[in-house]
Amino acid sequence: MKNDKMMSSIRELYRIGRGPSSSHTMGPERACLQMKKKYPEANCYRVTLYGSLAMTGAGHGTDRVIRETLSPMTGDVVFDRKTPTERHPNMMDFTLFKNGKELSTERIWSIGGGAIFPDCEECGEGVYPLSTFRDIARECTEKNVRLWQYAEAVEGEGFFPYLEKVWEAMKASIERGLSVRGILPGGLGTERRAQIIYQKKHIDESPQTRENRLVSSYAFAVSEENAAGGVIVTAPTCGSSGVLPAVLRYMKLTDGAHTLLHDMFFVLALYMVGRCVNTIVINGVFTAGGDTLFDFYSLAVCMWCLAVPLAFLGAFVFHWHPVLVYACTCVDEVGKLPWVYLHFRRYKWVRNLTR
Repeated sequence: MKNDKMMSSIRELYRIGRGPSSSHTMGPERACLQMKKKYPEANCYRVTLYGSLAMTGAGHGTDRVIRETLSPMTGDVVFDRKTPTERHPNMMDFTLFKNGKELSTERIWSIGGGAIFPDCEECGEGVYPLSTFRDIARECTEKNVRLWQYAEAVEGEGFFPYLEKVWEAMKASIERGLSVRGILPGGLGTERRAQIIYQKKHIDESPQTRENRLVSSYAFAVSEENAAGGVIVTAPTCGSSGVLPAVLRYMKLTDGAHTLLHDMFFVLALYMVGRCVNTIVINGVFTAGGDTLFDFYSLAVCMWCLAVPLAFLGAFVFHWHPVLVYACTCVDEVGKLPWVYLHFRRYKWVRNLTR
């Protein structure tokens, strides 16, 4: 049984997999790998997608990821848009065959952030005995250790090699994104911009403008790789996968980067407060009450109608300071807070789950 009072491993925060969605491509990819490992003798499959996976899976490329991951097996991906889901809207049924004989049918849910349930590779147990930063800071002070030393002791063997693997995957996604041009998948005809931004140097370019241009190109590179279905790292989701690699890569540019990073991490700290509150209430309280659509609506409005346009205008139209542009990318979680509070107080998220 999972101890809800214990924080999960950082390994669950940074997952390596295929974009463009942690729930619609990375989760299904992980489920496919789990089924292939569990039934290595299988040579045919049928995967049925329900709920959100069925409604938006074609646009996300869910079926493509499933076919590529389960290869060389052959089979079908079925979009069932009528059968209601249970537990979670991202539900999948895997049926594996060997020479026409059914081996097994298993139901798996993609629960966000690249995680799946049930997951045979993870025990789901929390690893951090302390669940608040106040308690962790007190523990570090009493034992005279740094925060990273505390994390290393709790996470156990293989923690830093795993983070090194994560960093290598982040760097690789930047390099791939900077090396290609063209049109991204989908019907919008969106052109890749990372390489253009990276190479577009002006004669009278100031050091500040150069830094802004380069760090933006890194973020664009990973985000475009994510949109193209490439391998990226959730940080903590596919949608935000470009920011952290860009910031970490930017650390190696100039001494001035450290000042900007200090301010960016301050913004990130405030962002995580809002994200933690929203995650607990939206994915915990509201979902437990039967309201699974609020997450979709709040994400569509606050991210795609507020944060993304605001950051785009700030970076390419108004040429705001990099820290301010970064703050714009984080404003979605702040924008959700009053909406979440009002929705919680109105109790409209409480549904009759017995029907």
